[in-house]
Amino acid sequence: MRIPILHITHPEQKFWLTDEQAVSPTGKPVLIDAGGHIYRPTDLRGVMIIDERTCSQAFYDAAQKVGYQVVWMD
Repeated sequence: MRIPILHITHPEQKFWLTDEQAVSPTGKPVLIDAGGHIYRPTDLRGVMIIDERTCSQAFYDAAQKVGYQVVWMD
């Protein structure tokens, strides 16, 4: 699954939270950019916005559990 993210600090960049096996062998959500670079929760400061229609509650909870600062937006 790949969820598009709006990162408030970097609105001009495209980011995704994903649990795809190719970038996250553990299956835990990781943040990637258009080039496939992985950003750990400690790499970026600021809130990430997820459109709740694109994301399940379980995936949202998992992203928060690993340390990403994410919020749902209607």
